[in-house]
Amino acid sequence: MLMRWKKSGQIVSPCEFIPIAEELGLIKAMTDKVLDKALKNLVAWRSVKNNFALAINISAPHFADSSLVDYVSRKLKQYNIPPSAIKLEVTEGAFIGDPDRAVKTMQELSELGVKLALDDFGTGYSSLAYLKKLPLDIVKIDRSFISGIGTEKADEAIIDATLVLAESLNVVCVAEGVEIRDQLDYLLAKNCTLIQGYYYYPPIEAEKVSQLLELKCIAEA
Repeated sequence: MLMRWKKSGQIVSPCEFIPIAEELGLIKAMTDKVLDKALKNLVAWRSVKNNFALAINISAPHFADSSLVDYVSRKLKQYNIPPSAIKLEVTEGAFIGDPDRAVKTMQELSELGVKLALDDFGTGYSSLAYLKKLPLDIVKIDRSFISGIGTEKADEAIIDATLVLAESLNVVCVAEGVEIRDQLDYLLAKNCTLIQGYYYYPPIEAEKVSQLLELKCIAEA
C-alpha cells in the first residue's frame, strides 16, 4: 500500500509530502483513509487468490501510538480479514523515541497474527540488541545497498551479511529497489529470491493489480 499524490496531473513524491504530513500530525488520518480503500481491494483480491497479502508501511509517529494494536485489530474485524493477510512494515526510525515500547508493540502485533517487516534495514537507528528481541517475519534490504551491486564492494558485503543475519534469525529477506538484471542475478546467486523493484513493476494502481491477478490465476489454471 503506497500513498501517491497527484497535483496538476503530476505525481508528487512521497518523500516530499509524507514528512510534512508527519510534522503536521496528519499522517494517521491519511493512513486511515487510504487503508480503508486498500482493505476493500484486498477483500476482492483474496476472492481471486486466497493467500494474497497486503504490505502496509506504518510511519514512526503512527507506530508510537499506543492504540495501534487495537486499531489494526478493529480493521481486521471490520473487513473480516485474517491477520496473516497483513504485513506491517516499519523502519528503524520507529525505535528511536522509545525502543522498549516499540518492541512491545511489535510483540503484541505478532501475537495478533500480523506479519511484521523491518523496512530499509541498515539505513537508520540499528541495534542488534533490540533486533534479536523483535518478532520479525521479514527484513528488507534497502535499495541504497542494492544500487551498489557490481560497483561497491562495501554494499555487496552489507547485503551478504544481511542475508546471513536473516537466515540465522529465521526471517525472510526481501531485496528492495531491484532495477536491472545484474542486480537480480547477484541476489539470486546469494539465494535472495524475494525481489521488489522496477525490474518487475513500478507502483501501480489498484485496478491494474486486479487485472494482473486475474490474468495470473487464469494462466495458472
